[in-house]
Amino acid sequence: MSRVIRRWWLPGVVLVGAVVLLLTVPRSVVSFVVAVIMLGYAWVFSPAFFPRGADLQVALRRAAEGRAPLVLWKPGCRHCIWLRARLGLAGRRMSWIDSSVDEEARAVVRSATGGDHTTPTVIFRNETRTNPDAAWVRSLLS
Repeated sequence: MSRVIRRWWLPGVVLVGAVVLLLTVPRSVVSFVVAVIMLGYAWVFSPAFFPRGADLQVALRRAAEGRAPLVLWKPGCRHCIWLRARLGLAGRRMSWIDSSVDEEARAVVRSATGGDHTTPTVIFRNETRTNPDAAWVRSLLS
């Protein structure tokens, strides 16, 4: 299965389900609310919820210099989604790398976590944290 399909299959299925619900079920407040919830779920679990990734080497250099934290994440990771949601617009000022499609990024995560592919992993200056508190990450941006 291609990487694009792997990253988008679940949000795609939920999106199609929401459209089918809206087109086939008689219009009611309940069906509309359920469809909106499904659309929100599809968006949050899609790679589009996260900012576009930078080049890993550039992002590592920027993190080491203290210019922008690097977040290594993977689609479907509830902790990654929670961190992204808690950061809000401030999260756009960070470098986000999808470690599920970048072998080098996956190696960085595994070296930082003792061999596991645990995300989110945040790197800034000489510090690396796995599944960090959003307040700590936000403090790096000030």
